[in-house]
Amino acid sequence: MGPFCIFAEIRSNSSIKNKLKQLMSNSKISAAAFADTKPHYDLLDGLRGVAALMVIFYHVFEAFATSPIDQQFNHGYLAVDFFFILSGFVIGYAYDDRWKTMTTKDFIKRRLIRLHPMVVLGAVLGVIAFYIQGCEKWDGTHVSISMVMLALLINLFLIPAVPGSGPEIRGNGEMFPLNGPSWSLFFEYIGNIMYALSKATNIRKNNDGEYAILGIPYAQYVKGEFDFSKNIRIDHRNLFAFHVGLGIAVPYGNAKTIPFEKQYFSGGANSVRGWTVRDLGPGSFAGNGNLLDQSGDIKLDASIEYRSKLFWKFQGAVFIDAGNIWTIRSYANQPGGVFKFDRFYKQIAVAYGLGLRLDLDFFILRFDGGMKAVNPAYETRKEHFPIIHPKFSRDFAFHFAVGYPF
Repeated sequence: MGPFCIFAEIRSNSSIKNKLKQLMSNSKISAAAFADTKPHYDLLDGLRGVAALMVIFYHVFEAFATSPIDQQFNHGYLAVDFFFILSGFVIGYAYDDRWKTMTTKDFIKRRLIRLHPMVVLGAVLGVIAFYIQGCEKWDGTHVSISMVMLALLINLFLIPAVPGSGPEIRGNGEMFPLNGPSWSLFFEYIGNIMYALSKATNIRKNNDGEYAILGIPYAQYVKGEFDFSKNIRIDHRNLFAFHVGLGIAVPYGNAKTIPFEKQYFSGGANSVRGWTVRDLGPGSFAGNGNLLDQSGDIKLDASIEYRSKLFWKFQGAVFIDAGNIWTIRSYANQPGGVFKFDRFYKQIAVAYGLGLRLDLDFFILRFDGGMKAVNPAYETRKEHFPIIHPKFSRDFAFHFAVGYPF
Protein backbone atom coordinates (compact mmCIF):
# COMPACT_ATOMS: atom_id res chain seq x y z
CA MET A 1 0.00 0.00 0.00
CA GLY A 2 1.34 3.38 -0.95
CA PRO A 3 1.16 6.47 1.24
CA PHE A 4 -2.19 7.86 2.21
CA CYS A 5 -2.08 11.52 3.00
CA ILE A 6 -4.53 14.03 4.29
CA PHE A 7 -3.77 17.72 4.18
CA ALA A 8 -6.18 19.97 6.07
CA GLU A 9 -6.28 23.65 6.94
CA ILE A 10 -9.39 24.26 9.04
CA ARG A 11 -10.49 27.46 10.72
CA SER A 12 -13.77 28.62 12.22
CA ASN A 13 -16.39 29.03 9.51
CA SER A 14 -20.13 29.42 9.91
CA SER A 15 -21.13 27.08 7.07
CA ILE A 16 -18.94 24.24 8.31
CA LYS A 17 -20.10 24.71 11.87
CA ASN A 18 -23.73 24.66 10.77
CA LYS A 19 -23.19 21.42 8.87
CA LEU A 20 -21.51 19.83 11.87
CA LYS A 21 -24.28 21.03 14.13
CA GLN A 22 -26.86 19.49 11.81
CA LEU A 23 -24.87 16.26 11.74
CA MET A 24 -24.82 16.13 15.51
CA SER A 25 -28.35 17.41 16.08
CA ASN A 26 -29.59 13.92 16.86
CA SER A 27 -26.69 13.24 19.22
CA LYS A 28 -27.30 13.34 22.93
CA ILE A 29 -26.00 16.56 24.51
CA SER A 30 -24.34 16.25 27.89
CA ALA A 31 -24.85 18.70 30.71
CA ALA A 32 -22.44 21.61 30.89
CA ALA A 33 -19.76 21.56 33.54
CA PHE A 34 -19.94 25.32 34.18
CA ALA A 35 -22.77 27.81 33.97
CA ASP A 36 -21.27 29.69 31.01
CA THR A 37 -19.92 26.63 29.25
CA LYS A 38 -21.77 25.46 26.17
CA PRO A 39 -23.12 21.91 25.99
CA HIS A 40 -20.79 19.42 24.39
CA TYR A 41 -21.73 16.57 22.08
CA ASP A 42 -21.34 12.90 22.90
CA LEU A 43 -20.67 12.27 19.22
CA LEU A 44 -17.52 14.39 19.40
CA ASP A 45 -16.42 12.52 22.52
CA GLY A 46 -16.85 9.26 20.62
CA LEU A 47 -14.79 10.54 17.71
CA ARG A 48 -12.09 11.69 20.11
CA GLY A 49 -12.02 8.21 21.63
CA VAL A 50 -11.65 6.47 18.28
CA ALA A 51 -8.88 8.87 17.25
CA ALA A 52 -7.08 8.36 20.57
CA LEU A 53 -7.18 4.58 20.11
CA MET A 54 -5.73 4.98 16.60
CA VAL A 55 -2.78 6.93 18.00
CA ILE A 56 -2.23 4.34 20.75
CA PHE A 57 -2.32 1.43 18.30
CA TYR A 58 0.06 3.28 16.00
CA HIS A 59 2.66 3.68 18.74
CA VAL A 60 2.19 0.14 20.07
CA PHE A 61 2.77 -1.42 16.64
CA GLU A 62 5.58 1.05 15.98
CA ALA A 63 7.53 -0.47 18.88
CA PHE A 64 7.53 -3.87 17.17
CA ALA A 65 8.25 -2.64 13.62
CA THR A 66 11.74 -2.99 12.20
CA SER A 67 11.07 -0.34 9.53
CA PRO A 68 8.17 1.79 8.21
CA ILE A 69 7.54 -0.95 5.63
CA ASP A 70 6.42 -3.59 8.13
CA GLN A 71 4.55 -1.18 10.43
CA GLN A 72 1.17 -2.92 10.77
CA PHE A 73 -0.79 0.20 11.77
CA ASN A 74 1.17 2.79 9.87
CA HIS A 75 -1.48 5.47 9.32
CA GLY A 76 -2.63 5.99 12.92
CA TYR A 77 -0.75 9.28 13.11
CA LEU A 78 -3.43 10.78 10.87
CA ALA A 79 -5.71 10.83 13.90
CA VAL A 80 -3.59 13.74 15.19
CA ASP A 81 -4.61 15.72 12.10
CA PHE A 82 -8.22 14.93 13.01
CA PHE A 83 -7.67 16.33 16.50
CA PHE A 84 -6.46 19.62 15.00
CA ILE A 85 -9.48 19.74 12.68
CA LEU A 86 -11.80 19.04 15.59
CA SER A 87 -10.12 21.75 17.67
CA GLY A 88 -10.79 24.32 14.96
CA PHE A 89 -14.50 23.53 15.07
CA VAL A 90 -14.72 23.39 18.87
CA ILE A 91 -12.97 26.75 19.35
CA GLY A 92 -15.29 28.45 16.90
CA TYR A 93 -18.35 26.78 18.37
CA ALA A 94 -17.40 27.67 21.93
CA TYR A 95 -16.24 31.27 21.50
CA ASP A 96 -17.47 32.87 18.25
CA ASP A 97 -20.57 34.43 19.82
CA ARG A 98 -18.85 35.47 23.07
CA TRP A 99 -16.51 38.16 21.76
CA LYS A 100 -19.04 40.94 22.35
CA THR A 101 -18.72 40.37 26.09
CA MET A 102 -15.36 38.60 26.37
CA THR A 103 -11.93 40.27 26.18
CA THR A 104 -8.81 38.78 24.63
CA LYS A 105 -7.37 38.50 28.15
CA ASP A 106 -10.37 36.43 29.25
CA PHE A 107 -10.00 34.14 26.25
CA ILE A 108 -6.28 33.57 26.87
CA LYS A 109 -6.96 32.92 30.57
CA ARG A 110 -9.58 30.30 29.71
CA ARG A 111 -7.26 28.56 27.25
CA LEU A 112 -4.37 28.53 29.73
CA ILE A 113 -6.60 26.91 32.35
CA ARG A 114 -7.76 24.42 29.74
CA LEU A 115 -4.41 23.48 28.20
CA HIS A 116 -1.48 24.28 30.45
CA PRO A 117 -2.08 21.87 33.37
CA MET A 118 -1.35 19.01 30.96
CA VAL A 119 1.83 20.77 29.84
CA VAL A 120 3.05 21.10 33.44
CA LEU A 121 2.06 17.54 34.39
CA GLY A 122 3.74 16.08 31.32
CA ALA A 123 6.97 18.00 31.94
CA VAL A 124 7.12 17.00 35.64
CA LEU A 125 6.48 13.32 34.91
CA GLY A 126 9.01 13.51 32.09
CA VAL A 127 11.79 14.92 34.26
CA ILE A 128 11.13 12.28 36.95
CA ALA A 129 11.31 9.48 34.38
CA PHE A 130 14.48 10.96 32.84
CA TYR A 131 16.14 11.14 36.27
CA ILE A 132 15.18 7.53 37.10
CA GLN A 133 16.67 6.41 33.78
CA GLY A 134 20.03 7.89 34.78
CA CYS A 135 19.93 11.25 32.97
CA GLU A 136 21.37 9.81 29.77
CA LYS A 137 20.85 10.65 26.11
CA TRP A 138 20.01 7.99 23.54
CA ASP A 139 23.72 7.51 22.82
CA GLY A 140 24.55 7.02 26.51
CA THR A 141 26.01 10.49 27.11
CA HIS A 142 25.37 11.74 30.65
CA VAL A 143 23.38 14.97 31.07
CA SER A 144 24.07 17.29 34.00
CA ILE A 145 21.34 18.05 36.54
CA SER A 146 21.57 21.77 35.75
CA MET A 147 20.79 21.08 32.07
CA VAL A 148 17.90 18.82 33.07
CA MET A 149 16.46 21.63 35.19
CA LEU A 150 16.87 24.07 32.29
CA ALA A 151 15.03 21.61 30.03
CA LEU A 152 12.26 21.37 32.64
CA LEU A 153 11.99 25.17 32.80
CA ILE A 154 11.58 25.66 29.04
CA ASN A 155 9.19 22.69 28.88
CA LEU A 156 7.02 24.25 31.59
CA PHE A 157 6.75 27.43 29.50
CA LEU A 158 6.30 25.41 26.29
CA ILE A 159 9.42 26.86 24.67
CA PRO A 160 10.75 24.49 21.97
CA ALA A 161 14.28 23.20 22.41
CA VAL A 162 16.70 23.85 19.55
CA PRO A 163 17.94 20.52 18.08
CA GLY A 164 21.47 19.83 19.21
CA SER A 165 21.37 22.41 22.02
CA GLY A 166 21.91 21.67 25.70
CA PRO A 167 18.21 21.64 26.71
CA GLU A 168 17.52 19.06 23.97
CA ILE A 169 18.58 16.49 26.55
CA ARG A 170 17.51 13.27 24.83
CA GLY A 171 19.52 13.98 21.72
CA ASN A 172 16.93 12.87 19.18
CA GLY A 173 15.76 16.26 17.89
CA GLU A 174 12.52 16.58 19.87
CA MET A 175 10.95 19.99 20.43
CA PHE A 176 10.06 19.01 23.99
CA PRO A 177 12.41 16.22 25.14
CA LEU A 178 10.77 15.71 28.54
CA ASN A 179 7.37 15.12 26.96
CA GLY A 180 7.49 14.63 23.20
CA PRO A 181 3.72 14.88 22.54
CA SER A 182 3.74 18.45 23.89
CA TRP A 183 4.42 19.57 20.32
CA SER A 184 0.69 19.15 19.60
CA LEU A 185 -0.24 21.47 22.47
CA PHE A 186 2.36 23.95 21.21
CA PHE A 187 0.61 24.17 17.84
CA GLU A 188 -2.74 24.22 19.63
CA TYR A 189 -1.57 27.36 21.40
CA ILE A 190 -0.47 28.91 18.11
CA GLY A 191 -3.89 28.23 16.59
CA ASN A 192 -5.61 29.73 19.64
CA ILE A 193 -3.43 32.85 19.53
CA MET A 194 -4.09 33.39 15.81
CA TYR A 195 -7.81 32.94 16.39
CA ALA A 196 -7.76 35.49 19.22
CA LEU A 197 -5.78 37.99 17.14
CA SER A 198 -8.20 37.68 14.22
CA LYS A 199 -11.10 38.45 16.57
CA ALA A 200 -9.34 41.17 18.56
CA THR A 201 -8.13 43.08 15.49
CA ASN A 202 -11.54 42.83 13.82
CA ILE A 203 -10.07 42.09 10.40
CA ARG A 204 -12.16 43.56 7.59
CA LYS A 205 -12.78 42.18 4.12
CA ASN A 206 -11.07 43.62 1.06
CA ASN A 207 -12.82 44.72 -2.13
CA ASP A 208 -13.10 41.09 -3.25
CA GLY A 209 -14.91 40.12 -0.07
CA GLU A 210 -11.86 38.32 1.40
CA TYR A 211 -10.18 38.67 4.77
CA ALA A 212 -6.50 39.55 4.44
CA ILE A 213 -3.44 39.55 6.69
CA LEU A 214 -0.96 42.34 5.85
CA GLY A 215 -2.91 42.87 2.65
CA ILE A 216 -2.61 39.25 1.54
CA PRO A 217 -5.81 37.14 1.47
CA TYR A 218 -5.44 33.80 3.21
CA ALA A 219 -6.86 30.54 1.90
CA GLN A 220 -9.15 28.11 3.70
CA TYR A 221 -9.53 24.67 2.23
CA VAL A 222 -9.61 20.96 2.98
CA LYS A 223 -7.46 18.64 0.88
CA GLY A 224 -7.25 14.85 0.90
CA GLU A 225 -5.26 12.41 -1.22
CA PHE A 226 -5.10 8.65 -1.68
CA ASP A 227 -2.23 6.95 -3.49
CA PHE A 228 -1.71 3.23 -4.13
CA SER A 229 1.18 1.62 -6.02
CA LYS A 230 2.03 -2.04 -6.44
CA ASN A 231 4.76 -3.92 -8.30
CA ILE A 232 4.23 -7.55 -9.28
CA ARG A 233 7.50 -9.19 -10.31
CA ILE A 234 7.32 -11.94 -12.91
CA ASP A 235 11.02 -12.79 -12.83
CA HIS A 236 14.32 -10.96 -12.34
CA ARG A 237 13.91 -9.15 -15.69
CA ASN A 238 10.18 -8.43 -15.93
CA LEU A 239 7.45 -6.92 -13.77
CA PHE A 240 4.04 -5.25 -13.85
CA ALA A 241 3.57 -1.94 -12.02
CA PHE A 242 0.16 -0.57 -11.02
CA HIS A 243 -0.83 2.83 -9.70
CA VAL A 244 -4.09 4.50 -8.63
CA GLY A 245 -4.28 8.05 -7.28
CA LEU A 246 -7.22 10.15 -6.11
CA GLY A 247 -7.21 13.68 -4.74
CA ILE A 248 -9.83 16.24 -3.79
CA ALA A 249 -9.50 19.80 -2.47
CA VAL A 250 -12.49 21.82 -1.25
CA PRO A 251 -12.31 25.61 -0.68
CA TYR A 252 -14.48 27.19 1.99
CA GLY A 253 -14.85 30.30 4.09
CA ASN A 254 -12.39 32.93 2.94
CA ALA A 255 -11.50 31.08 -0.27
CA LYS A 256 -13.60 30.75 -3.39
CA THR A 257 -10.92 28.69 -5.14
CA ILE A 258 -7.95 26.55 -4.12
CA PRO A 259 -4.57 28.37 -4.30
CA PHE A 260 -3.06 27.68 -7.72
CA GLU A 261 -0.01 25.88 -6.35
CA LYS A 262 -2.31 23.53 -4.40
CA GLN A 263 -4.59 22.70 -7.33
CA TYR A 264 -4.32 19.54 -9.40
CA PHE A 265 -3.26 19.27 -13.02
CA SER A 266 -3.25 16.38 -15.45
CA GLY A 267 -0.97 15.36 -18.28
CA GLY A 268 2.80 15.08 -18.24
CA ALA A 269 5.51 12.55 -17.46
CA ASN A 270 3.91 11.40 -14.18
CA SER A 271 0.26 11.55 -15.20
CA VAL A 272 -1.66 10.69 -18.38
CA ARG A 273 1.28 10.58 -20.77
CA GLY A 274 -0.66 11.13 -23.99
CA TRP A 275 -0.83 14.82 -22.99
CA THR A 276 1.91 17.29 -22.17
CA VAL A 277 2.13 18.94 -18.74
CA ARG A 278 -1.10 20.76 -17.73
CA ASP A 279 -2.63 20.03 -21.14
CA LEU A 280 -5.51 17.79 -20.02
CA GLY A 281 -8.81 18.90 -18.51
CA PRO A 282 -10.53 19.87 -16.44
CA GLY A 283 -13.32 17.58 -17.61
CA SER A 284 -14.08 18.06 -21.30
CA PHE A 285 -12.48 21.54 -21.38
CA ALA A 286 -10.24 21.68 -24.45
CA GLY A 287 -8.07 24.52 -23.16
CA ASN A 288 -7.73 28.13 -24.22
CA GLY A 289 -3.96 28.54 -24.26
CA ASN A 290 -3.86 29.65 -20.62
CA LEU A 291 -2.31 26.98 -18.39
CA LEU A 292 -3.82 28.67 -15.32
CA ASP A 293 -7.24 27.54 -16.51
CA GLN A 294 -6.19 23.89 -16.86
CA SER A 295 -6.19 23.01 -13.18
CA GLY A 296 -8.82 21.50 -10.93
CA ASP A 297 -10.00 20.51 -7.46
CA ILE A 298 -10.42 16.77 -8.12
CA LYS A 299 -7.89 14.41 -9.69
CA LEU A 300 -8.08 10.78 -10.73
CA ASP A 301 -5.09 8.86 -12.12
CA ALA A 302 -4.63 5.17 -12.93
CA SER A 303 -1.75 3.46 -14.71
CA ILE A 304 -0.51 0.01 -15.56
CA GLU A 305 3.01 -0.50 -16.86
CA TYR A 306 4.95 -3.53 -18.03
CA ARG A 307 8.69 -3.10 -17.44
CA SER A 308 11.41 -5.31 -18.88
CA LYS A 309 15.19 -5.23 -18.71
CA LEU A 310 16.58 -5.06 -22.25
CA PHE A 311 20.38 -5.01 -22.17
CA TRP A 312 23.17 -3.40 -20.18
CA LYS A 313 21.47 -0.62 -18.19
CA PHE A 314 18.54 -0.12 -20.53
CA GLN A 315 14.94 -1.01 -19.67
CA GLY A 316 11.83 -0.94 -21.83
CA ALA A 317 8.22 -0.27 -20.86
CA VAL A 318 4.71 -0.48 -22.28
CA PHE A 319 2.07 1.54 -20.46
CA ILE A 320 -1.60 2.53 -20.36
CA ASP A 321 -2.68 5.62 -18.42
CA ALA A 322 -6.14 6.94 -17.58
CA GLY A 323 -7.42 9.93 -15.65
CA ASN A 324 -8.43 13.56 -15.63
CA ILE A 325 -9.09 16.51 -13.34
CA TRP A 326 -12.32 18.33 -12.52
CA THR A 327 -13.48 21.43 -10.69
CA ILE A 328 -15.95 21.33 -7.81
CA ARG A 329 -17.72 24.49 -8.95
CA SER A 330 -18.64 25.69 -12.42
CA TYR A 331 -16.45 28.48 -13.81
CA ALA A 332 -17.08 30.49 -16.98
CA ASN A 333 -13.43 30.19 -18.07
CA GLN A 334 -13.50 26.38 -17.72
CA PRO A 335 -16.60 25.18 -19.62
CA GLY A 336 -17.24 21.48 -19.15
CA GLY A 337 -14.79 21.29 -16.27
CA VAL A 338 -17.16 20.75 -13.33
CA PHE A 339 -17.41 17.26 -11.81
CA LYS A 340 -20.78 15.53 -12.23
CA PHE A 341 -21.51 11.94 -11.25
CA ASP A 342 -23.59 11.24 -14.32
CA ARG A 343 -20.84 12.13 -16.80
CA PHE A 344 -17.39 12.18 -15.18
CA TYR A 345 -16.68 8.63 -16.36
CA LYS A 346 -17.25 9.81 -19.94
CA GLN A 347 -14.53 12.43 -19.44
CA ILE A 348 -11.77 10.05 -18.37
CA ALA A 349 -8.86 10.35 -20.78
CA VAL A 350 -6.86 7.29 -21.83
CA ALA A 351 -3.36 7.09 -23.30
CA TYR A 352 -0.93 4.33 -24.27
CA GLY A 353 2.71 4.30 -25.20
CA LEU A 354 6.26 3.02 -24.97
CA GLY A 355 9.12 3.97 -22.70
CA LEU A 356 12.90 3.62 -22.56
CA ARG A 357 14.78 3.94 -19.27
CA LEU A 358 18.49 4.20 -18.55
CA ASP A 359 19.28 2.88 -15.06
CA LEU A 360 22.49 4.53 -13.86
CA ASP A 361 22.16 2.95 -10.39
CA PHE A 362 21.99 6.26 -8.52
CA PHE A 363 19.20 7.64 -10.72
CA ILE A 364 17.10 6.69 -13.76
CA LEU A 365 16.69 8.67 -16.97
CA ARG A 366 13.26 8.08 -18.48
CA PHE A 367 12.04 8.67 -22.03
CA ASP A 368 8.32 8.07 -22.63
CA GLY A 369 6.24 8.53 -25.74
CA GLY A 370 2.47 8.55 -25.27
CA MET A 371 -0.45 8.52 -27.72
CA LYS A 372 -3.99 9.62 -26.95
CA ALA A 373 -6.53 6.79 -27.01
CA VAL A 374 -9.62 8.56 -25.63
CA ASN A 375 -9.79 12.36 -25.74
CA PRO A 376 -12.63 13.86 -23.64
CA ALA A 377 -12.15 17.30 -25.22
CA TYR A 378 -13.97 16.16 -28.36
CA GLU A 379 -17.47 14.78 -28.81
CA THR A 380 -17.34 13.45 -32.37
CA ARG A 381 -16.48 9.76 -32.52
CA LYS A 382 -13.52 10.29 -34.84
CA GLU A 383 -11.79 12.77 -32.52
CA HIS A 384 -13.07 11.37 -29.22
CA PHE A 385 -11.45 7.99 -29.98
CA PRO A 386 -8.10 8.82 -31.59
CA ILE A 387 -7.02 5.22 -30.98
CA ILE A 388 -9.27 4.37 -33.96
CA HIS A 389 -8.23 7.37 -36.04
CA PRO A 390 -4.74 8.31 -34.78
CA LYS A 391 -3.00 11.45 -35.93
CA PHE A 392 0.62 11.60 -34.81
CA SER A 393 0.99 15.39 -34.88
CA ARG A 394 -2.15 15.80 -32.76
CA ASP A 395 -2.05 12.79 -30.46
CA PHE A 396 1.63 12.20 -29.61
CA ALA A 397 3.44 13.57 -26.55
CA PHE A 398 7.10 13.01 -25.64
CA HIS A 399 8.36 13.12 -22.07
CA PHE A 400 11.79 13.21 -20.48
CA ALA A 401 11.99 12.71 -16.73
CA VAL A 402 14.18 11.43 -13.91
CA GLY A 403 12.90 8.41 -11.98
CA TYR A 404 9.93 6.12 -12.47
CA PRO A 405 6.47 7.68 -12.89
CA PHE A 406 5.27 5.83 -9.77
